[in-house]
Amino acid sequence: MNNHTNKIVQVIAYLLQKEGQMDYLKIIKLIFFADKLHIKKYWRLITDDSYYAMDKWPVASLTLNIIKEPEQLAEWLELPFTNDGYDLRVIKPINDFDRLSEVEKETLDLIYARFNQYDQRHLVSLTHNYIEWQNLKQEVDVMSRVQMDIKDFFQDSENQDPIFNIPKEEVDLAKDLYLEREQYAI
Repeated sequence: MNNHTNKIVQVIAYLLQKEGQMDYLKIIKLIFFADKLHIKKYWRLITDDSYYAMDKWPVASLTLNIIKEPEQLAEWLELPFTNDGYDLRVIKPINDFDRLSEVEKETLDLIYARFNQYDQRHLVSLTHNYIEWQNLKQEVDVMSRVQMDIKDFFQDSENQDPIFNIPKEEVDLAKDLYLEREQYAI
């Protein structure tokens, strides 16, 4: 398994192990919020995944594939969770999240603490208020999915949760670092 896939598996497992079982839509939403917070503070996504706007969500593409098709991945990858329809459940706890930095774990913990009380329907409703999805709403109505511009993650949304209220100077610096990194990415 490559490092990118392994990291996404660890992100999913890290959140999932907090409850043992969770609806896959809820995990997708928590990961979106974690990536949004992390990039605004630390200039990169935790998952380093490609995001798409779809009818019900902004979604990290590879993350969704891992969540929706764990049986197919199990042929070449030992996953610590399984998909029982709409729910993911832990089948083998991970003790060492070696692909996650301390600030990534801290971000995941903050997002989990803030949004865990909501069910997947409420989380879907919340994400539809964010500019990343709003910017593409009309296109999503016509097409099944539209690639999102990660630069939109740096923007504030009108009804965003206060957890995303980061001083503009810090967000501007994070965005500049992100853009510089993207300029030199191969």
